[in-house]
Amino acid sequence: MYNGLTWWEQIDNGKQLTPNIKFLTIVPVILYLIASHTIDYQHPMLFFNTIAVVVLVVAKFPNMHKVRIFGINSKY
Repeated sequence: MYNGLTWWEQIDNGKQLTPNIKFLTIVPVILYLIASHTIDYQHPMLFFNTIAVVVLVVAKFPNMHKVRIFGINSKY
């Protein structure tokens, strides 16, 4: 049943926007805010942290369910 699915897609049997998924989506955002405050919002590190959190959060959107970027982990 779960062949070809990522760990993220298997959470809560693929249901979208459950409390577990919402919590695991908020965690990178909170870590981003803590890291940004810790580095005093200095430009080089803030840029890298912003890119990282955007990639992490966008990958968790419901629209990205079963979407494979660059064919990674694809069956075809």
